[in-house]
Amino acid sequence: MWTFYAQDHMGLCLGFSTEGDLLRRARPIIYTHSPTDVLHLEDPTTRNDLLSFCKSIDWQFEDEWRVCLPERGPKRVDMAKERLVSVHVGYRVKEPQLQELIATLAKAGYKPDDTKVFRVERIHMSFLLCQKPIEW
Repeated sequence: MWTFYAQDHMGLCLGFSTEGDLLRRARPIIYTHSPTDVLHLEDPTTRNDLLSFCKSIDWQFEDEWRVCLPERGPKRVDMAKERLVSVHVGYRVKEPQLQELIATLAKAGYKPDDTKVFRVERIHMSFLLCQKPIEW
């Protein structure tokens, strides 16, 4: 999904612990051929529209989980309460941007023992990606 969500491998992915209140609300997406396939389902634990957790079967490769907040309107989500455990940097991120990211993490009080940084690398002549830890 690096091509879709990380600007063609020039971005990054943040990994949060799922122990915080917000991410404990995450639910897996239901992949289906038609939204009518899930209309009979009910979710007694939330007030969310079940279609908020539904996508076309074409996207099943994403294996997505989602948090949908029931309150209406735009909102800022305070991720400060969620623990940042990893940062995965795309293979097209340039070294100056990587060093700026590491400096920003340190300035914000993150520690290498608590927040791991990984460089995602492409395996030559393959569609596979691997991640290598970065010491910081």
